[in-house]
Amino acid sequence: MVKLIGMIQEFRDAEDKKVGSDQLPALDIYKDVLIDPATNLIKVKRIYENGSLAFVNYVLYAEENEQDKLDELKNICDRFSIVVRNAQGADTIETEKEFEKDILLFWSRYLVRRGFKVCWETLDLNTGLADYKKTDKYYFDDDGEELLEASYNDDGFLESIIYKPCGDNNWGQDWEYYDQASFPDLQAKFTDNIDYYLTATLEP
Repeated sequence: MVKLIGMIQEFRDAEDKKVGSDQLPALDIYKDVLIDPATNLIKVKRIYENGSLAFVNYVLYAEENEQDKLDELKNICDRFSIVVRNAQGADTIETEKEFEKDILLFWSRYLVRRGFKVCWETLDLNTGLADYKKTDKYYFDDDGEELLEASYNDDGFLESIIYKPCGDNNWGQDWEYYDQASFPDLQAKFTDNIDYYLTATLEP
């Protein structure tokens, strides 16, 4: 059992902004977050709605057993998710299973780069394989603005990609749309190689 003693505790509002414990009674939704000081990453996130625990997100470490943690969490909260993190070079691959008691509701994988989820896969609940039609990829600039949003066909090849020169600020007014054929025109706008966005494959 991983001890949660020594974790850094933060309280956050629904928009993930830090708040003081004295502000919690006035909030309909808040998060009780425990951060591992060794990695500065979230270990546990508990979400409260109207004063009651509504959801728990738990990151499983290598020395922990998934079934043991599932049995523990289902006695604490009806809805919860268990996340496994694995380093992939400078990136991190996170696999998340969301449950309602014993029932697996959602199964996803993410590629996290510089703190941003740049690929989001939905996995088949029976096979664990990616559903490419439900895979999305994103590109963020150094300021965290989302500049690209890509979607894919059943075969995993690019269906469409949206270029957002000003991020989400203009809500589509200046967005440009590209596909497999026009992808070279999009690449010309970037100094970075963006071939990663040509297919739905999560691993770089």
